[in-house]
Amino acid sequence: MRIPTIDAPDGVHPICPHCDQRIAGIHRRQLDEGLGKAYVWFCAHCHRTLGISHRKGFWMG
Repeated sequence: MRIPTIDAPDGVHPICPHCDQRIAGIHRRQLDEGLGKAYVWFCAHCHRTLGISHRKGFWMG
């Protein structure tokens, strides 16, 4: 079963779980990764980490 995604109504903004400020922007920084790309995502206000994503590279074989 898939969980549906719902667009947030105007005026509803995410709140940083660390500093309780409205998230007006999210910074990202690419991490050194041998295979694929990895990013750390963090709050533009307090600079605390919100998450890390990793996408593996494509191998031609």
